Amino acid sequence: EGAAAVVVQALRQHGVSAGLAREACYALRNLGVSAGGGDAAVEFGAVGEVCVALHRHSDRSDTQRSACAALRTLLDDSTAVQAALQAKVPQVLAAAMRRALEDRDITLEACGAVAQLAREPVGRRAAIEAGLAAEVCKAIGHHVRDARLAQVGCAALRALMTQMPGRSAAGTEAVVPSLKEALRLHAEDEDAQREAMAALAVATSAWEGRAAAVESGCIAEVTTAMKRTLSDAELQAAGCAVVRALAVAPEGRAAILRARMPQLVVLALATHVEDTHVQHASCLAIWGLAASPEGVSALDQIGAIPEVVAAVQRHCHDASMLRVSVGAVASLAAEGPGRAALVANDGVARVAEAIEQHPDDAAVQREGCRAIWNLAFCDEGRVLAARAEAPRKVVAAMTSHRDDADLQREACGALANLAASDDTRPAVIAAGAPACVTESLIRHVGDAGLVREACGALWDLVMDDAGRDAAVAAGAAAAVGKALGEHEDDLGVQRMGCGALRHLAVSEDGQEAVVHAGSAVLVATAMRRHVVDAEVQRESCGIVANMSVSDNGRRSAVEAGAIALVCAAMGTHRDDADLQREACRAIWNVAFLEEGEDAAVEAKAVVEVVSAMRRFANDCDLLRVACGAISNIAVSPAGRSLADAARAAAQVAAALGAWPDDDDLQR
Repeated sequence: EGAAAVVVQALRQHGVSAGLAREACYALRNLGVSAGGGDAAVEFGAVGEVCVALHRHSDRSDTQRSACAALRTLLDDSTAVQAALQAKVPQVLAAAMRRALEDRDITLEACGAVAQLAREPVGRRAAIEAGLAAEVCKAIGHHVRDARLAQVGCAALRALMTQMPGRSAAGTEAVVPSLKEALRLHAEDEDAQREAMAALAVATSAWEGRAAAVESGCIAEVTTAMKRTLSDAELQAAGCAVVRALAVAPEGRAAILRARMPQLVVLALATHVEDTHVQHASCLAIWGLAASPEGVSALDQIGAIPEVVAAVQRHCHDASMLRVSVGAVASLAAEGPGRAALVANDGVARVAEAIEQHPDDAAVQREGCRAIWNLAFCDEGRVLAARAEAPRKVVAAMTSHRDDADLQREACGALANLAASDDTRPAVIAAGAPACVTESLIRHVGDAGLVREACGALWDLVMDDAGRDAAVAAGAAAAVGKALGEHEDDLGVQRMGCGALRHLAVSEDGQEAVVHAGSAVLVATAMRRHVVDAEVQRESCGIVANMSVSDNGRRSAVEAGAIALVCAAMGTHRDDADLQREACRAIWNVAFLEEGEDAAVEAKAVVEVVSAMRRFANDCDLLRVACGAISNIAVSPAGRSLADAARAAAQVAAALGAWPDDDDLQR
């Protein structure tokens, strides 16, 4: 403390002397690297006095050098950085770097001071505003063959570019070529390589930096550096971070695959199993590469998938690691080859364990649900997920994170796939999925993406009586109806919502709930807005058919004008047998009511029914409901007249002759 006080006092009183200022700054530099010396010097006002000397002796290179060196050692904590901001150190440093670009020593020490300054957020902002990012870039480019300066300059650049303003100020498209040269020229200097790679990882997190890296051929240098320094965990982590950044864009992924970089990422993951930085960066890189089918195929071929599954298991107690490793599994499982390899390597069980290990971590839960969603696209994955109690765990995630729309969306997708088969659906229903999905739909009805998945999940869940009863009790019909009304122009919502309502209306309670929800009007709106979409029209015809087994349902359908819309659908989609069948059934059921018969006559429904019989003469199910529709329409004289004109009797006779053993049709 005594030495620090004496030196600072001498600099304050006699700093006009360039020689004394030079020696005082060297003394402060040395004090800065000693235990407690730097803190004492800062406390006595050293930062401000050094800044004065740097500004005052701008024409003396030796004083400039010693002052920058002093700042480099003094600026090692937030107190020193605050003192530097008060003394306007960033502006003075920028001026010094502009003046002394040719002086390697001044530039080196100044870059070191910038790196220290930019470690603190407030210092980083001030440095960027003072233009230091651009000055450091110039220094690296000008002295690119100097390994020590390249190392220190890259460290400064990395600190400055941690935030977007720094990347913009540095001009990442200009920085990348310099970093590439640093990697190429200093292949034998591990420190320079490490800092250049770390700076490149930050630079390529900006779109301009990624484009520049691809265009400049930077990937080749990154590949060479990673091959040469496999044992260097810090460099491998930075290299994987570059891969992750470049893999965001299709052209970057393609270039990475051409350079065979995925092998290096997987090698890093397998080599540095205890280094969380490498594990984290490599899993993120694999996640990014798995965004395309080509990436998944390449990763599968080089054995990446067992390594990722091992990483999930190895770091099962580390939530931050699981976020990225399970995220990588989720992306790999989006494609068939990746899904098959994950299923074969116990990936389903590992993901289910991860979900249960960290119930309060929304990111782990979200990625876990996304992984289950993708893994359950295949039968084996679905069965293994059910065996690992994934339905219960997904429902628990939804219950714990009700307000996380992204998680709810992924979870609804997972439950839909888990409920897609008769074998696994009971477990999903038993876990409480119908009520949970309905609650999510109500809570997030404005989110079209979530609504699509929730309605799709309900569609699968209500294929069983138990699921249907649970969904009806939870108010699913009203929830789906509200969703259809909120998203009238969203084709996906209309398809999924109509499908869910159609199957909800299979049971008596479901029919009543669907009618009470005003579904007839919603269906009519969907049919008018999405005339050319066969799926919406087909499911809508099914809703009308199912809800019209009661007089209330029939009346609702008539009042909504459903029969005319059903007939229009038959005319538009003549080759869709399923649609024609559901439409005939809808007409048959609605026409049990006198007003329904009148509506069918007015819409000339018998013409479309006879046309369907003629077109699908070999479809016994269609012929059966078509005959039913004709029998109800032909009750009135007007209906009989239309049936005669359409030659309905001939088609009915043909059906009777073609299917003599079908008692229902004959009846």
